[in-house]
Amino acid sequence: MEVATISITTACQNKCVGCYSENTGQTMSFNDFQKIVNKLPKTINQFILLGGEPFLNKDLKRMLQYLVKKRKIKANILTSGALKIDLKPYTHLINNLFVTIKYPNLVDNEWKGNPKAFRLAKEMITKAKENNIKVFINWCVDRENKKYLGEMIEFAKSFGIKMDILRFMPYTKGTKYLFMRKNEWNKFCDEAVKHKIVRIASASIKHSYNVCPAGIANCNIFTNGDVTPCMYDIKNIVGNLKTDRWNAISQKLKEWRENRAGIKGCLVLYDLLR
Repeated sequence: MEVATISITTACQNKCVGCYSENTGQTMSFNDFQKIVNKLPKTINQFILLGGEPFLNKDLKRMLQYLVKKRKIKANILTSGALKIDLKPYTHLINNLFVTIKYPNLVDNEWKGNPKAFRLAKEMITKAKENNIKVFINWCVDRENKKYLGEMIEFAKSFGIKMDILRFMPYTKGTKYLFMRKNEWNKFCDEAVKHKIVRIASASIKHSYNVCPAGIANCNIFTNGDVTPCMYDIKNIVGNLKTDRWNAISQKLKEWRENRAGIKGCLVLYDLLR
C-alpha cells in the first residue's frame, strides 16, 4: 500500500451537484486520526486529506504536524477552496494543495451551490502561491464542462500552475447522463494531454495507463474509520481502522481485487454502472 486518502470531515460549505459525500457534519477527532495513522503500514508514502471540506476540521493543522513528526510525510490536501483561510501556518505542512474548480467562470458557483465559491477558490490559489505552497487545479470533467478545456487551460496558465484532470463519477441517477463512457473519455484525454500543464489523475488514467490501483496501491478511510479500496468507492467497506487490525483489512482488500480479476479500467465504475 502506497497511498491513503483520509476523509477528516463530512462538513462542507458547498452543495456540489453529484457529490458522493453526505454533509452530515461528522468530523474525525485528532485522537482517532492518530490511531488510524498508527495502524496503517509503513509502506504508505502519500497521504491525501479531504472531506467534505478538510479546512473545516479544527484539528487539521495538528493532523498535518503529526504526519510530519510521526511519518516524515507532508500530506496533500483536496479542497474546494471556497472559504477564507490563512494559509501561512500551513506553509511547511502541505505537500500539494489541490483546489477543485468545475468551471473557469461563475458557473462554478452554480455547480457548487455557493455564490462565493469561484472568487474564494481563486483567492486560495493566489494565497497558496504567496506562501510557497505547491498548488494545482483539480478539474472533474463531465459531458457538459468538457467543452471548457481551452478556457480551463488558460485559467490555469493565468496562475502559472498545472491542472489535474479526473473523470466525473455517476453517484446519483440524476447525474448519470453527465458521465463520459470509455471512448468519449479517452478521446477527451488524448486532446487534453497535448497541453503540458495537464495531468490525468491516477484514478482516471486511460489507455495503457489504465490499471486501477484501488485496493493494491490505494485505500480510502472515511471519517468514521471505515475503509474502502478507493476514495471514489462509498459502498465496498472492508473494515474499520478504529476497531480492526490492518492485516485483516488488507486481506479483505486482496479478496476484493481477486473478485474483480479480469476487469479492465476503473473497478469502482464497474460497481457503479452494474
